[in-house]
Amino acid sequence: MTAEKCSNGPKVPDIPRPADVGAVAVSVHLSEYQALTNRITYWISIQYITYSALAVILVLILQAWQAQGSNHTIVLWGGLFVIQLGAWAWTLAVWEIHNTAVYLEEHLRPKIAHLIVDPQL
Repeated sequence: MTAEKCSNGPKVPDIPRPADVGAVAVSVHLSEYQALTNRITYWISIQYITYSALAVILVLILQAWQAQGSNHTIVLWGGLFVIQLGAWAWTLAVWEIHNTAVYLEEHLRPKIAHLIVDPQL
């Protein structure tokens, strides 16, 4: 795209031609696709972090259980509460991954396929 200088000084971009509009739309949709797949990657990392965190929590619960003078009721309920929080974090990550994948397949893919002429996509 070229820009012309107005009489007042600022540059005003040309209006894109119809072929350019399609290319710009495809570029925008592909950028959105890349951003969403990057988001899925981050959620997968968070999902796997919960496994490690829950393993560490279980070890700490066992250590607290075996400590002399520990109140087993508090250790048990506190441990179950923390495990529940970890399960909630894992479920949230899976939910976000699934919703983003569904959006990519059901909403974004048809928009891109409509703009691209190649039938293999």
